[in-house]
Amino acid sequence: MRTMPRIASILALTIAGLASTGLLADEARYNQIALRAEVNQEVAHDLMHVTLYTEAQNSDPAKLAAEITNTLNKTL
Repeated sequence: MRTMPRIASILALTIAGLASTGLLADEARYNQIALRAEVNQEVAHDLMHVTLYTEAQNSDPAKLAAEITNTLNKTL
């Protein structure tokens, strides 16, 4: 009967070890910004939900902001 707790402990440690490897795989990401805006407006006979999404990368924050703004403005 003493082997059953030992097997349960080993199994729990193995599962915990396997579950934690996914956490270590993510690389550190710096200087990332996530923005979200939401607007609702009722109209006379209908209701519409719209989600708009864009993603871009640039080492210059001003150029990145301008690129995203231009993309979103063209979409609208």
